[in-house]
Amino acid sequence: MTGLRIAALLLVAAAGGLAACASAPPGPRQDLDRAVDDFIDGDYRAAVTKLDAVVAASSDDAVRREAYTYLGRAHMALGETDAAIDAFARGVQLGDTGPCVAYLELLKQYVEGKPAALHMRDVLTRGQLAGAIVRLFLNGAPDDPTGPTPLAQLARRGWMPALADGYDHADEPVTHASLYVVTARILSDAGRAREVDHIMPGGYRAASRKTGPVSGAEGLAVLERVRALTTK
Repeated sequence: MTGLRIAALLLVAAAGGLAACASAPPGPRQDLDRAVDDFIDGDYRAAVTKLDAVVAASSDDAVRREAYTYLGRAHMALGETDAAIDAFARGVQLGDTGPCVAYLELLKQYVEGKPAALHMRDVLTRGQLAGAIVRLFLNGAPDDPTGPTPLAQLARRGWMPALADGYDHADEPVTHASLYVVTARILSDAGRAREVDHIMPGGYRAASRKTGPVSGAEGLAVLERVRALTTK
């Protein structure tokens, strides 16, 4: 039923929604900015509280659309899938045909149990991480059989080059150290290199000391924070 509901919402978005653009009153916009700061800091529960207040108080559709986008993303990071769907659905109903639709597509994969959904993975592989980066940052379709693989696309950008033996090792688990390096490279290209230790506190040394592979949920949370920081 959840998958059907998301599909119906995506049809609404494709039909154009209820687009409306108006200048944002300074109060709600400032409150939204504070909520986004909490999101970037990884304090998702505080972000949810502030975002709920923004959508309740604001009469500006542009502010509310953006708030619903971050609200859905915060619920995703907290593992609250139904609440995330509700937030993105409200964004679509307010005319969002971009971020909310993209995240509904991602959640559709999740509820249908498709392999591309990062939330489902106990162990995140290099290939899966590359696919998520292509989808979230390059607006690509990582499962396109006619194009270069996600790892090939990221290798060209210098974000995830082949390993020392020349192979991409798509099925190899992602370590915290390698996730740190990829995060640093994405931020560097966005002119935000100094923010990497804000995204992954403790720096490379702390990441290197962590044992065990990165989970899909953990990897997605890091990418979400990078996306929020580079698109704010």
